[in-house]
Amino acid sequence: MTVSKENRIAVFGDWRIAYETRPGAEEIPIVFVHGANSDRRIWHRQLAGLEWQGQLLAIDLLGHGESDKPPEYRFGFRELALGIETVVKSERLERMVLVGHSNGVPTVREYYRLFPEKTAALVLVDGPIRQPLTDQMAAWLRAQLDSGKEDMMSTMVQQMPRGELTETDLGLIHQAALATPLHVMKGGLEALTDPGTWRQDPIQVPVLMLVSRGPMQTHWKEENRSLAESMIEELDFQILNEVTHFFMLERASDFNRRLSAFLGHLKQTEEGQIP
Repeated sequence: MTVSKENRIAVFGDWRIAYETRPGAEEIPIVFVHGANSDRRIWHRQLAGLEWQGQLLAIDLLGHGESDKPPEYRFGFRELALGIETVVKSERLERMVLVGHSNGVPTVREYYRLFPEKTAALVLVDGPIRQPLTDQMAAWLRAQLDSGKEDMMSTMVQQMPRGELTETDLGLIHQAALATPLHVMKGGLEALTDPGTWRQDPIQVPVLMLVSRGPMQTHWKEENRSLAESMIEELDFQILNEVTHFFMLERASDFNRRLSAFLGHLKQTEEGQIP
C-alpha cells in the first residue's frame, strides 16, 4: 500500500513542535501520542498500515524527537497536552480520537480534561491511570538520572523483553531514549509524581484500553481494570498476552485491527446519533 505522508511544524510560543501526518478526509482524525523518552516513530506502522479514511497525525511531544527541547520548561502532562493543542489548531481539527502509549496515556487524558469538546474518544495503550511509582521508586529513578542518563537508558533498553521486536525496532527505541535530554526526563519523572495527575475524575467519552500481559507482567494488574471501569462509562478493555510494551511495533497488524474495530464502532455510534 502506497501511503502519502508529510512532515510538518507547529509553533508553540517560542518553540517548534514536529509532527507527521497522513492526509485524509471523511472520517474523524486520529492523533497518536508517544510516551516518555520516545518519539513519533513508534507509530510508523500505524500511519502506514491503519485502514482509516481520516487524517492520521503522529506528534513529537515538546522535548522529544525533532521537536524543540527548551532548557527552562516544566515538562508536565498539562504542558505536553497544550503542545498537542498547538498541532490541533495548526491542522484546524475540530474533534479527534487521541491514542496515547505509556506516559502518553496521562498526556492524552490531560488533553481530554482541558479540551473535552474536542475529544471524541481515547485509546489508552499500556499506560498508567493511577500513580505508578512509590516514593522509593521515584527516589531511585532520580538518583539514576543524576548518575548518568546514557547508562541508565541503555541498561533499561537492554533488559526490556524483546518478544518479536526486530533489531530495527529495538534500535529505534534505544535511539529515541538516548536523544531525550536529561532535563526532559527529570520533568517527566516529576509529572509522574504529581498527585493532580492521578485524580479519579470520570472520562465521559468512549475508551479503548489495550494492555500487555507479557513475560514480566509489569504493565498489567487486575485492579487497573476495576479502576478504569469505575471512571469510564464506555470502556472496551482488552488484554494482549505475551507481548512487549511496544506491541504497536511488535504486532502492528493485530494492533491496527483492534484499533480499526474500535473506530468503526465509534463511527457507527456517532452516525446513529445524527437525526
